[in-house]
Amino acid sequence: MESEMEIDDSLYRFIIEFQSLTIQDSKTADWIDLGTQFFLKQEDVQNNNNRAEASAKSLAELNPYVSIKTLTTGIDQETDLSYLKDYQCVIVTELSLSLQIKINKFCRAQTQQIRFISADVLGLCGRVFADFGDEFEVSDVTDEELKEVFIENITKSDPGVVTCMKLHGFESGDHVSFKEINGMSCLNGKSCQINVSSPSTFEICDTSGQLYSPYEHGGIVSQLRVPKKYSFQQLEVQLVNPNLMMPDLSKFESPLNLHLGFLAMEKFKERIGHLPQIRSSEDAGKVLEYAREINQQLETKVDTVNEKLIMNMSLTCRGCFAPLCAVLGGFVAQEGLKAVSGKFSPLDQWLYLDCMEVLTEKSNNADIFCAKNDRYDALRLCIGEEKLTALTNARLFMVGCGAIGCEMLKNYALMGIGSKGNGKITITDNDLIEKSNLNRQFLFRPQHIRQPKSTTAAQSVKDINPVCPQTEDSVYHDLYNKCLTVCPQTEDSVYRDLYNHCLTVCPQTEDSVYHDLYNHCLTVCPQTEDSVYHDLHDHYLTVCPQTEDSVYHDLYDHYLTVCPQTEDSVYHYLYDHYLTVCPQTEDSVYHDLYDHYLTVCPQTEDSVYHDAFFESQDLIVNALDNVEARRYVDSRCVTNQRPLLESGTMGTKGHVQVIVPHLTESYGSQRDPVDDDVPYCTLKSFPANIEHCIQWGRDKFESSFAMKPNLFNKFWKDNGSPDSVIQWRMLYKSVRYYKTGVQDGGNVSHWLGFKFEKYFNHRAKELLHHFPLDTRTSDGSLFWQSPKRPPTPVEFDPNDHVHMLFVISTARLYADQYRVPKDVQDTSEGSMKQIIAGVKVPPYKPSNKRIVTDESEKAPDKEDATVGSGDDLVDAANRIQIVLKSSTNSQQLLSPMYEVEFEKDDDSNGHIDFITSSANLRGTMYSIPSVDRLKVKRIAGRIVPAIATTTAAVSGLVSVEILKVLERLPIEVYKNCFMNLALPVMVLSEPGPCEKTVIKEGLTVTMWDKWEVKGHKDYTLQEFLQYFKTKFGFEATMVAHGVKMVYVTFMPPHKKRLPQTMIKLLKPSDGQKYVDLVVSLQGDDEEDVEAPPVRYFFGV
Repeated sequence: MESEMEIDDSLYRFIIEFQSLTIQDSKTADWIDLGTQFFLKQEDVQNNNNRAEASAKSLAELNPYVSIKTLTTGIDQETDLSYLKDYQCVIVTELSLSLQIKINKFCRAQTQQIRFISADVLGLCGRVFADFGDEFEVSDVTDEELKEVFIENITKSDPGVVTCMKLHGFESGDHVSFKEINGMSCLNGKSCQINVSSPSTFEICDTSGQLYSPYEHGGIVSQLRVPKKYSFQQLEVQLVNPNLMMPDLSKFESPLNLHLGFLAMEKFKERIGHLPQIRSSEDAGKVLEYAREINQQLETKVDTVNEKLIMNMSLTCRGCFAPLCAVLGGFVAQEGLKAVSGKFSPLDQWLYLDCMEVLTEKSNNADIFCAKNDRYDALRLCIGEEKLTALTNARLFMVGCGAIGCEMLKNYALMGIGSKGNGKITITDNDLIEKSNLNRQFLFRPQHIRQPKSTTAAQSVKDINPVCPQTEDSVYHDLYNKCLTVCPQTEDSVYRDLYNHCLTVCPQTEDSVYHDLYNHCLTVCPQTEDSVYHDLHDHYLTVCPQTEDSVYHDLYDHYLTVCPQTEDSVYHYLYDHYLTVCPQTEDSVYHDLYDHYLTVCPQTEDSVYHDAFFESQDLIVNALDNVEARRYVDSRCVTNQRPLLESGTMGTKGHVQVIVPHLTESYGSQRDPVDDDVPYCTLKSFPANIEHCIQWGRDKFESSFAMKPNLFNKFWKDNGSPDSVIQWRMLYKSVRYYKTGVQDGGNVSHWLGFKFEKYFNHRAKELLHHFPLDTRTSDGSLFWQSPKRPPTPVEFDPNDHVHMLFVISTARLYADQYRVPKDVQDTSEGSMKQIIAGVKVPPYKPSNKRIVTDESEKAPDKEDATVGSGDDLVDAANRIQIVLKSSTNSQQLLSPMYEVEFEKDDDSNGHIDFITSSANLRGTMYSIPSVDRLKVKRIAGRIVPAIATTTAAVSGLVSVEILKVLERLPIEVYKNCFMNLALPVMVLSEPGPCEKTVIKEGLTVTMWDKWEVKGHKDYTLQEFLQYFKTKFGFEATMVAHGVKMVYVTFMPPHKKRLPQTMIKLLKPSDGQKYVDLVVSLQGDDEEDVEAPPVRYFFGV
């Protein structure tokens, strides 16, 4: 990778994916660079450090597998470009147009053409150009999952018509293949191009010939990936006849006008020797003149040159708008990935974007655009001092600090949001950093794993901009252990008793802190066993169930997750600090309104993120990954009439929604399609695809290693001694899950033989016993036909890797659960083979157990599933008696089981191994192709695909809208966005307006409206009802507070409440000033009237 450029967002995105990256930049760091280049520091400017060399170390930290090289030489017309032959793709920025043309020609002249990308941001405008050569082949055009659909019928006709069992989702021109067809079997393995005739049917080839037998049943049609070739024109040709992407249809002629503007400024720079001066009307006039001249030379001309746009481009061109850098940086990085991988459709061939909407009439004062030689010059030259001041004084609340959140925080730091005066950025996220986060959440590094996302991100952002908002003194003085890092800064206010834990154990702390523990600066390992850790050698072991009794007998519980289950026994002092921010924790925990480690949800509504907190914010930004949380935050913003910037990504797709009180609709105004639930019988007995098998494996994990141990522990905690249980047969919850003698690794492993046979052999035989292959349904059709697949019993093979993976991972999980000591050798493949070889599994015996086949039947309640019959209870009591009599340590048998919490990111815990092996074995049983571990992890872990390129682009667009929201601009200025960088597509549109409801002539309301009623301590319900009659002419027929009915007209007892005061009826808590009520109204025509929420003020 080669370029002379500012080290901006595009380079950061590249480092995530490429194996080798070379940065070429001859310039030294300047103050203006600090406004857009987040890897440069103030000392780099002061020391005149080269930009490439100053950024290389930080870039290298993003991915240790990528080689980073730097070149500090410049490029001019005399430069020998032969060194570029070593690269697959060249990206250039900040180069003159003549140099870009020279490099582009060189790239195209090579035998193996080098992909060329050019990008620039000047002020509030940016552009991207891509040339991938005369012939560029793409293996995957869309980044969409390939679809598979079950076939219902195929006609014998010309053309043949395929009818699917559900909507197929194909498009005309797609290529598909067929398999598992009975009857017209010659189609199996055949591929053809289709023509879609309806959402559930499509046409294929001629099936009327003798070669095609009549269709009988079954079959699956699978979508195929077909490579596609693209051809590009070189830069010099495209300058006069550009292929332009149209991101904003409301500004249809803007791309071509921006093209003219960039070319005009290049011409100005070529003739004058520099870019136009800031806010120089004279220079802007010359640029406009050049634009008109160039327009006449284009093959596709604009009818009228947009004078205002060209002038504003010239007036701001010396600045650099950081949010736009993020947008184009993400976009360019994705194009670079396409260039070297051949995946996804490349840009054809220009993209122009502008953010001119942030300039208003107030922007005409030239004095506010003067540079001050500080880190905000790049932004100041674009938007002026007044808007910059508005940003620095803004109070912003960001919910979520994952992939998008990290990108947004970086933008906030570059823009100086909340850095002065009353400004503040509040970040909340109750999640911890996992290893899998590091490839897209660039504020985190390996040393941050298992630390809170919010506090770590806040500290990382301060490395980008040291004047970012402070939170320590103003927020955390009453919130011990909340979310702050344990460090010297929190010694006096928070961690006064825990300060020493922030320091490294090392020579520097020997005398002052660790005077008795200096040697503990050494690694605890066999080499220090005799000399240092002679009493502590066992502490070299992991704290886990295996070391509970022998080493960590007093510390075992600290291996548990901090959660409600460990609240009373272990984390009684810290539990509340791990709670989600929601209504339930509002009064008791988060009374000081501010915590970074919490979720915004109903449980924190009253105590932390209450109305006063929301009302203190200028705007809210969502950086969430689930719909439920988005809807909740949206509802809080509507209630408190606060603007919300909503965004999200899924792979290469992303969206941005601007929500402004009284102007736009809210997030909740539109409903996402609901995913169809998989029928219980399908998961249980009749899986049709590997996704069903993975879900079955995930359910088995939860049932076996979490739910059942939890029930076992609860049962013995609630029911006391075994003798009383046996006597009274009180085994309703643990009847099938008593620890029947599993006390050592051998017994665990023997049990696994039975598990394997039960799941993958006997289950298949049971199904075939109840439903033989020739079974027919009541209408005469075969029972075993699509989508039902007949099972085949799996015979255990110790030489099969998947079989052994199931045995080993299951053994480890059961050993942990039963607290059976084990070491690496115990669960090695060799040891397990020896143990399994001696296991004799009883032969299959048919049972009378009912098998569910009705797709409408729901799964039984999880607790009900563990309830046994009367005979089961007696049998279980007898088993317990036998086990207790034969055991030498009955207390160990009754000790609590370890409840396993699913963790997808720890590859050493066996969780994903268990689900992968279970799913693929079940797939084998049903003739479903196996999948790799990565796909299982993604589906079982419910991982939402996220890549750095999309999150960068989305966060940049959100940051652009922040300026508009703070200035409270009209609705036509805001931009919602949908993008798909794989295609690439970017669609900018005006937000939908909020819907108005006409209550009566002259009175309309929207979802943002709220009626307020001011009461007093003697204000009665009668007066409250009369208010609506007097004010609006409506009869109040019902008053509700949450789920409580305060008054309903047709309930006679409620008439007695009319003279009672509102305070008596509503019972406000101490200090409560108001309550939100739902009031139903009725007009003179007795029609119900839809009224907005009513906020009643107690007036006390």
